[in-house]
Amino acid sequence: MSSSYIEVELNHQPIELCKLLKIANLVGGGGEAKMVISEGYVLLNGEVEYQKRKKVYMKTLLNLTAK
Repeated sequence: MSSSYIEVELNHQPIELCKLLKIANLVGGGGEAKMVISEGYVLLNGEVEYQKRKKVYMKTLLNLTAK
């Protein structure tokens, strides 16, 4: 299993989780971002996150999993 990491630099924080996924090019658009969050594919600091508009701050570890 291989892992890759990206670092996203933001001008302001917090940022909504669905927007962060789009900015980081982890999803194709807002609809896809909301779908992967609601289906439990997104982890924040190791915990599954279902809130689409969850506020994300600096130093938060985000994982996008494939089930």
